[in-house]
This record gives sequence, structure tokens and C-alpha cells, in this order.
Amino acid sequence: MAFLYLDIETLPPQSGGHFDRILANIKPPGQYKKEDSIKAWMAENATAAAHEEHAKLALNGLYGEVCAIGWAIDDGDIFCLPPLEGRSESTLIQETFATIVKASLPRSGTIDGDLICVGHNINFDLQFLFQRAVRHGVRLPRYMAAAVDFKTERYRSLDTMRMWAGYKGFVKLKDLSRELLGDLNEDIDGSQVAEAWASDPLKVVEHCKADVMRVREIHKRFIAVL
Repeated sequence: MAFLYLDIETLPPQSGGHFDRILANIKPPGQYKKEDSIKAWMAENATAAAHEEHAKLALNGLYGEVCAIGWAIDDGDIFCLPPLEGRSESTLIQETFATIVKASLPRSGTIDGDLICVGHNINFDLQFLFQRAVRHGVRLPRYMAAAVDFKTERYRSLDTMRMWAGYKGFVKLKDLSRELLGDLNEDIDGSQVAEAWASDPLKVVEHCKADVMRVREIHKRFIAVL
């Protein structure tokens, strides 16, 4: 058995006309009744409101896209494929899945089905990867299929958020890192990924790798007292 520390970064849909569809359906708040006030609100606010709704699609696996997948096995190096012009989302997912499987094979007594996924709010990452794999027809490797086993609901994953805050609780990874690890690094957060990706994709990759490191160190702190 080995631990696979995992983190993903996601973007709103980069194609498909979703922003235009959202913009076409934007309406002012209900208190705007008169035609002149409706027109004025639309002129001043419609585009910004559409951008806000479009940004939310980064959290929806039906529309959003994976732009970075960071991972490490046990105490091994942390990996995240660098941005590559022309690499599709499906290729990114396939290459990452295959690389993880290959990295797991030389480990004594470990095959990819023996990997236990560990992450912060890991159910989001696993569900999103599953959804995008379905979208592109990418077959899940055994470690991923075991982590999202909907038939038996015996999920082979560990969530540092739930381990700390309980089943319905919430705690930010940055807050845990600051208080438990003394990590004062103020890099980007999830809400800034799309903007950073547009200007400096490597910044997103480094953030993703840093979050994998944080998850691993926090998980070590947890299991040390169990």
C-alpha cells in the first residue's frame, strides 16, 4: 500500500460558447421593473455578472476543465506536467494517469490498485477527474476507479479536510498549513487560477505542486498521532 497525494487545478470552459450563452440569459435583480432601469442595469452590469457566472463553471465537471494535476507517491518527488502548447485536457489526464501507474510499479509490493488517494477536499478532485474522464472517454486506472467506486461506496481515499473538520466541516488548506506547518507562503488560491493561467501558467503549476506538498505534510502530522 502506498499513498498518492493528489491535487488538481481547474478552469472555466475555454471553448464551446458558454460565456455567450450565459450573457444572453443574464437578467437584472427583481427590483428592477421599469424598462429604462433594466436597460441601465444591463449596460452597466451584465458583462461583469456573466463573467462571474462563467467563473463558477470551473467547479463544475460538466463544463470546467482540468489545467494542472499535481501528485506524489509517499515521500517521492512531486510532479505536475508543465504547460505544453497544443496539449489537450484529455491528453493531460491520460499522460498523468499513465505516469502515476508507471511510477507505482517499481515500489516493492505495490501496483497501481494499491494506491490510496490523499488530498484536501479530495472528493472534489476525484469526482472532477472522473467526470472529465467520462467526457473524454479516458479509462480510469485501478487506483482511481477504486477511489470513486460508486457501486460499493468503499472509497479508497483520505481527505485531510474531513480528517480535521469532520464530515460536514470545512477548513482551508492554507489555514491548516499556516497553523500546523508554519507555512506563510501567500501564493495564489483557487479563485485566482484562471487569471494566473492566462498570464503565467507555470505559476499555477507551482501552486498545484505546493498544495501537494502541503497535503502530504499535513497528512503526516495526522497519522503521527493515530
